[in-house]
Amino acid sequence: MIRTFRVDGTTYSPGDGKIHNWPAARMDANLQMMAKIASLCNDAGITYSGHQYVSNGMPTEAALK
Repeated sequence: MIRTFRVDGTTYSPGDGKIHNWPAARMDANLQMMAKIASLCNDAGITYSGHQYVSNGMPTEAALK
């Protein structure tokens, strides 16, 4: 099964962006596992510095955090 989600946002700010059609309240086991892997299995981070959020590490991994 292939699922498509539209993602908005252009910064690392937690308030900027949205995943459309993401069933947060009723995620099935596959989506739950994907969310865990994306957030826990990477070395990137996001910090607030100089009035903006910046990534530490690989940008794609930081975006998944």
